[in-house]
Amino acid sequence: MTEKTQGHTPEQIEDMDRYSISFDGEKYQFHQYRYDRLKDAIEYAKKIPSHETKSWKEQSQESDSYTVTSGEEKLTERKISMAPKIHIEKKPVLSTVFFILAALSLLGGIILTAVFWPGDPGYGREWKNEAYTLSIMWFTVGVIETALFAAIGQGLSYLHRIMENTSG
Repeated sequence: MTEKTQGHTPEQIEDMDRYSISFDGEKYQFHQYRYDRLKDAIEYAKKIPSHETKSWKEQSQESDSYTVTSGEEKLTERKISMAPKIHIEKKPVLSTVFFILAALSLLGGIILTAVFWPGDPGYGREWKNEAYTLSIMWFTVGVIETALFAAIGQGLSYLHRIMENTSG
C-alpha cells in the first residue's frame, strides 16, 4: 500500500485522483492550499469549476497544439506549454470603497497642507513655527486616515476570503 492510499477508502482515493489532491503523509494539498483533513480539501476542490481543478501540468498538456509540416511529411507535433489561467478574486464592494477613501484622504491631506502652508513672509522676515502647525496637522491627519481606511479595507478583504474558504 503506497503512502497516498494508506488509510484511505477507495472513494477517497478516487476523489483524490479526480481533484488532483496529493498527500505527503501528514497534509493534503490541493493546488497551493494545504489541509489537515481530506474532507476539507475535497470540499474546496468541489467549489472550483472543473477546468480549474486540473493540475498545472494537465492544463499545459491540453494547451493549443500546432503541427509543422514539410510537403507530405509530418515533422513534429508539439504542445505549447502555457501557464494556467489566473484566478482573480473579487474584493467586496465595501473594501473597495475603503481603498478609495484611503486614496482620497491622502490626496485631501496633501491639498490641505498646500492650502494652509504659509506664503512668503516678505523680505527680511520669517514665519514662526506656529505658522506651519495647520499644514503639518492636515498632512498628519491625511496620512493617519489613509492608513486607517486602507487597514479597514484590507481587513474586509481578508474576512471575505475567510468566509469564502469556510462556507460550505
